[in-house]
Amino acid sequence: MTIFILTIEIMIRMKSIIYFTLVTFSLVLLNSCSSGDGTQNVKDSLSAYINGNDQIMVFGSADIKRVLDKTDYKNIPKLGVLLDSEMSELNKMIDFSRPIYYAIEGPMIKGDTPSAIYSFVQVKSKEALIQKLSKDGFDFTNLQEIDYAEDGDFVLGVSDHIAIIISKQGEYEAEKLIMDAFSKLSGNLSGGSIAEILEEEGDIVMAVSVAPTYLNTNSGHDDLSKDKRKDIEELISGAYVQTVMKFEEGALFIESKNYFSDDLFNLMFFKEDKDATILDRLGSSEARLGVALNIDMKKMQTFANKYSSETMEEIANSMGDYGKIAFMTGGKDALATLFDGQLGAVSTGKSEQGDGFPDFNAYIGLTERGLGIAELGMMVDFNLQRGQLTTADDGAYFTTNSAYSNKSKKNNLILPNGCEKFGKSGISAFINFEDIDINEFDFQIASGERLLKIVNSITLYYNNEGGRIVLKAKNGKENILEQTVDLILKEFANELNSITI
Repeated sequence: MTIFILTIEIMIRMKSIIYFTLVTFSLVLLNSCSSGDGTQNVKDSLSAYINGNDQIMVFGSADIKRVLDKTDYKNIPKLGVLLDSEMSELNKMIDFSRPIYYAIEGPMIKGDTPSAIYSFVQVKSKEALIQKLSKDGFDFTNLQEIDYAEDGDFVLGVSDHIAIIISKQGEYEAEKLIMDAFSKLSGNLSGGSIAEILEEEGDIVMAVSVAPTYLNTNSGHDDLSKDKRKDIEELISGAYVQTVMKFEEGALFIESKNYFSDDLFNLMFFKEDKDATILDRLGSSEARLGVALNIDMKKMQTFANKYSSETMEEIANSMGDYGKIAFMTGGKDALATLFDGQLGAVSTGKSEQGDGFPDFNAYIGLTERGLGIAELGMMVDFNLQRGQLTTADDGAYFTTNSAYSNKSKKNNLILPNGCEKFGKSGISAFINFEDIDINEFDFQIASGERLLKIVNSITLYYNNEGGRIVLKAKNGKENILEQTVDLILKEFANELNSITI
């Protein structure tokens, strides 16, 4: 149960990171109507700004020109001509050969809104940019070689070389806000991990600064003892999680890298299994979807005992009477005395007509003590509507169809192409859409069905150093961004054609 909870939390956080990245990119793209020319480097501007602001939770870059080129926007019917004309005009004022850089500042407002979002743009021509924006309705004020304007929640400032766009909620003084931002650009550059991250190339680069993000978003931190708070703050100080998105022909690559101290790395509890032994325990047939975990249970237990004892209490309360007794009598390694750290599940057959749920096999590795508890628990009638739960000398097995269950301790599972690393990392997962009937899924969001139309498969691998997500498109010859734009335009055209007047 513990591992299932951890898996879900990790998946949710990954989804949040990807969503956060896309939202940030959208804001930056909207703000890209402001820039100029210059000798001051925009990357160094962000580096100096971060060095002068300890509340920056997220920072990175978005290569607007490269992303737009990968959509093949110039060849979009009718709209392409307009976009190309606009980009040509903006290119006289903004240096699109350099990425646009951004920073997200804490603390969070009302739990989910950052205090401010900053975008930094390289300027070619300050005069031309201000002239264009003035025509668009911005009213500029000049102050100490900085021209700035405000519009609702946005403040825009332009120097000879750099433009800064600030999105800020609540009440603020525009002049003070923009001048304070520019004053930080003349400070010392950031070094270490920040400098290395800013050198990273990609269509979208994002880095999460662990310490300010944790302190600004985790309310439970306030309930910890003073010593424990200090211990955690020292542990995560200077830690960053980098994510790089690359839109390529036929695929989207999302790669993450952890910049952790040795002390923090030593606490990480994901294990590698180069032989992917869990595959011998997940049955036979062709797998369409799968998830697998390899965890060092003693390390995870040690981490939880020291930094999240309340999590252990919640786990104990969720394990039923037998599990709770076992947990309470297991000592400081309670979890490790029950589970061996291996868990996996794969979807095998196709769902029956009207069932809406495909067959699957699952396995959880148990210790000798854990097996005893599981066998006691199985004496209770679970009233399973479908499937069979059994135990063996290494763990508990569940299958919904005996035709796909383990016939021997030999790997008879057939994995899709590109899933060769499944079962080898701390976390690994895949889903193959190739043979999936869209009708099996009840999508409430149009983007879900749109994903199935474009993507052939998704794979995920994650360990202590970082991880990788790969979305492979059905069409392997065109950039995945171009395919997405084409599909959206076709759907939009169909909607227009369906409108009757």
